[in-house]
Amino acid sequence: MTLANKTALITGGGGAIGEAISTELLKNNLQVLAVVDIYSQEPKLISEWRVKFPNSVIRYYPVDVSVQKELENCYAHFVEDKKLDIVVNCAGIYNENILRRVVEVNLIGVIQSTLIAMEYMRADNGRGDGGVILNIASITGIEPISMAPTYSATKHGVISFTRALAHGRDGLGIKFLTLCPGATHSSLYGQVLKSSFMCDDELRERMKQKLILQEPEAVGRASVKQIIEGQSGSVWIIEDNTITHPTMSDIRV
Repeated sequence: MTLANKTALITGGGGAIGEAISTELLKNNLQVLAVVDIYSQEPKLISEWRVKFPNSVIRYYPVDVSVQKELENCYAHFVEDKKLDIVVNCAGIYNENILRRVVEVNLIGVIQSTLIAMEYMRADNGRGDGGVILNIASITGIEPISMAPTYSATKHGVISFTRALAHGRDGLGIKFLTLCPGATHSSLYGQVLKSSFMCDDELRERMKQKLILQEPEAVGRASVKQIIEGQSGSVWIIEDNTITHPTMSDIRV
């Protein structure tokens, strides 16, 4: 698979990891990129990308991914004059003090976006030509951390949801993929040290010492590699700049 002349939509595209993934997609000669994020005004990086990647069309959509109608309107506008080839669901937050919001953004937002994208991409209904949906989870979805039970639960949910969708649905022509980044330099990582659950200074310090931070660019490169090479239903980990493939339990039915 080549990304040249493909179209892509990425949620959370204005964050550190989302920016790195978007940049890597654009480096691969993407034709059209839709950047979706919560900011009401277009982030400065969009105009910078337009200068750096003049052969790609880059659009910005201010959307709260937890609001289904906003997502529906965004997708409907994007596909008015083109097919949708790639979707990356990267929007996410970390704050154990607002657990409902964390679930709404990290899990419900991913589910809603994926199901809407499916209807535009699936090859069995005549609306799409197939494609790739990559959902960004976290290493905490595989190895939960005690200071982030809600965040860990949402990422576990993303992994299970994506793997379940992939099972037995090859006829859709869509690859469903999950990428689980380890600790990565970002504003979200800063929240881990501030807004965790029942976390005292000792636990916080142990956490800081244990984590090996990688740069967002490592996640960007892994994302594009998985989009191109990954098998539907696969779960990849990118941690300490290294890609690994965890052994997952079988899908029951």
